Amino acid sequence: VTRKTLAVVVAILAVLSLKVMVVDEWARHTSLYNTFALKDANAQTLALHASLAHTSDFELLRISSASFMKGALVQIAQTKEKEKMIAVVLPYTDIYERAYKTYIEADPTYYRARMNYVYLLLNKTALGEKRLDEARAIVESSYVLSPNNPLTYALHALVELYSGNVTLAHQRVEEAIALNPDIKFSQRVKTYLLEQEKKIPRISILKLENL
Repeated sequence: VTRKTLAVVVAILAVLSLKVMVVDEWARHTSLYNTFALKDANAQTLALHASLAHTSDFELLRISSASFMKGALVQIAQTKEKEKMIAVVLPYTDIYERAYKTYIEADPTYYRARMNYVYLLLNKTALGEKRLDEARAIVESSYVLSPNNPLTYALHALVELYSGNVTLAHQRVEEAIALNPDIKFSQRVKTYLLEQEKKIPRISILKLENL
């Protein structure tokens, strides 16, 4: 398993993400494409840094991060050499983490940046890093930013599930559903909790997009 393998898998996702970007961001779009199209690992890393170098377009970061994680998780699930693939993936997640931190440091009230960062930390935890305390701190401090947003409760439920706090996880997801029973995301998280609580500690990753 190599960086080249991962690059091929996520290249299509990266290219598709370019279609929704604005014209004046073209230089960074090219860097985003190069992140997954270039074969050289160092060149990929430099391209990713370049594509995320400015904070003028959060969607660029969100879509790039989501596309990368989607492709990476598929590859990890399919390969027999999971540890090697995880070792390839984690350095890229570090780059995305720094980018999310930049947004949050510039605007601590940026709710979407905080929620996407929590999801990245959950993924990093599932890949072997212990980042749940940070994820919990961010999600708990986000309730005041969007008090009636079910997303906060649903992500909090995932943090508690990953921590083994199943009772609290169910409490949070029920609170999310009570806020708005029609939101499919909360129902999806509830179904996931019911499935995964039987597998603790070997739970699978819930793949999320468009946070």
